[in-house]
Parts: sequence; C-alpha cells; structure tokens
Amino acid sequence: MRLTPFKTFSDPLYGSIELTRVEVEIVNTQAFQRLRRVGQLGLMDRVFPSADYSRFAHSIGACHLLGLMLDQLAGGIAELEIERDYQKFRLAMLLHDI
Repeated sequence: MRLTPFKTFSDPLYGSIELTRVEVEIVNTQAFQRLRRVGQLGLMDRVFPSADYSRFAHSIGACHLLGLMLDQLAGGIAELEIERDYQKFRLAMLLHDI
C-alpha cells in the first residue's frame, strides 16, 4: 500500500525517501528539528570525521525502511491494508526518538 507522497528527500543510500503531508508537518516541528543536533554514532566522528549521522536522519530513514517493510508484508496481512494503520506505523517509527 502506498500513501500519497507530499515531499521527497534525497538520500545517498536509498535514493529518494517520500514522506506524506502529516510526516512533513511533524518533521518541520521544533522538537523534531532538535534531533539534527543529536548524534547517532556517539564519538565516532572523533575517529572518522565523516561519521556525522544524526538522530534526525536516523528517524527519517527508519520511517522509510518501515514503509518498505510494510509494503512487503501488506499482501499477506489484511489488517495492514487499511491506510490509517499503515500511516500510524510510519508515524510511530518517525517519532520513536522524540
């Protein structure tokens, strides 16, 4: 099941990451934007300067990966065919660090 994409982010690993309108509204909140300043890899950037992965990027990537996983599962599980539940799962993954 595909939700209607509202905005596309470019990602070096996954190419394009599409977010819905409600997901973009959440990403634009001040609380979510603070995740840009929280590192995902601890002190790894002290050893590897390019290791600057943030919780912001992690949360968006996790939402995207869950969407891909749900796309694969949706064919066999009737409960996931409801768009409302699909969006709820993606929002839970997007907000898991807030």
